[in-house]
Formats: sequence, C-alpha cells, structure tokens
Amino acid sequence: MNESEKFAWAFLLKNGYHTSGEYSYYGGCYRHAAKILQYEWRENKLEMYHQGLLEKIRNAGIDWNLTQPVQSNIESEFEGTFSPSSESEWLFGTLYTLDGDHYSFAYKDEAGMSSYIQNIRRSMAIKEETDDFLRHFS
Repeated sequence: MNESEKFAWAFLLKNGYHTSGEYSYYGGCYRHAAKILQYEWRENKLEMYHQGLLEKIRNAGIDWNLTQPVQSNIESEFEGTFSPSSESEWLFGTLYTLDGDHYSFAYKDEAGMSSYIQNIRRSMAIKEETDDFLRHFS
C-alpha cells in the first residue's frame, strides 16, 4: 500500500468512527459498532471507546497487505415522507490488523476530503511513474 493510501487511512482513523459497516437510510449514517446508549454519548463514552480501539490497533499493528484502500461512497438518506431523499458522500474502509482482527470505519465527508485524497492518489501515481521513467536514464 502506497503512502497516499496510508494518508487516507490515517485521516479515516483520526476523524471517522468504528462502524458495523451497515448503512442506515433512515438514520443517514453508518451504524456505530460501539454499543453505547444515547445518554452515555454526552459523557464522552464514544470518544473513550474510539481511543481504546485506536490503542488496540496500534498495539496489534496494521496488516497493509490485507487492508484495502479507503473508498468514497455516495449514500442516500431519508429527508421526510414528502421530500426526496438526499445524498451524502462517505469515506469507508475495513482495516485488518496483524493479530487477525478487522474493523470498519466511516466518515461523513462534508469537508470534501475524498476529492483531496483522490488528488493525492493521482499525484503519488504520477510521481511513481516519473521515478520509474527516470530510472532508465540513470
């Protein structure tokens, strides 16, 4: 996995959340994997869960051979009975660890990060092609 893909994963791990991977049309989001009650969210339980999960991933290490690139998904969401559904862009991926576990993460891309990540991917591909081309002249 190249550096642009690792950058995308770093962004998703830092800003996204652990999900079951199931998208909810009526909720307009990927379902949280954390089984935290609504009232506990105010007590920062979700952030504590996320930090604990990141620590677990850090300790196990990431299996870059199994982990696939972060995807950009367009998902529909319910806006009301008499309204057309809207669409939102999500970054989504499943990360594999060296101890055999895997975790899915999602991030609602309201900031346009998927376009930025695509530009980084293109730039890295051009750099790799150019480096390869220049090797023939060394």
